[in-house]
Amino acid sequence: MKIKLSEIEPYAIEPVDNHTASSFLRHLTGHETFEFYGLTKPKSMFLYDLNYKYPRLTSAHGYLLSIDIDTFESICESNPSSTLSDVFNNYLVGEIHIDLGGNLSSPSIYSEKI
Repeated sequence: MKIKLSEIEPYAIEPVDNHTASSFLRHLTGHETFEFYGLTKPKSMFLYDLNYKYPRLTSAHGYLLSIDIDTFESICESNPSSTLSDVFNNYLVGEIHIDLGGNLSSPSIYSEKI
C-alpha cells in the first residue's frame, strides 16, 4: 500500500531527541510517499536513530506502529509496568528509513514490514 508520510505521526525515542528530530522533519513536506507491504497500515513512526548532518546526507531510521501516539501514551499510562519493548511487541508492524540531503534531489524513503 502507498502511504503518504503525513499520515504517519512522528515521535522520537532515545537516543534521538525531539529538537534534532524536529530539525530533520522540517526538511520533509509530508507529501512524500512510500510503499508498505504489511497487512496493517502504520499510524506512527518512532525515530530511534538519526544521523543529522543536513545539508550533507542525513539518515533516519524508525519503527512503524499500528497505533497512533495518543493510543501509545494511553497504553503506557494504563499499564505502568509495561516497557517500551512490550508495547512494540504488540503493535510493531515495520521499519522506515529516510535519507535526504547530500547528492539526493529528493528524500528517499523505504520501509520493511516486520
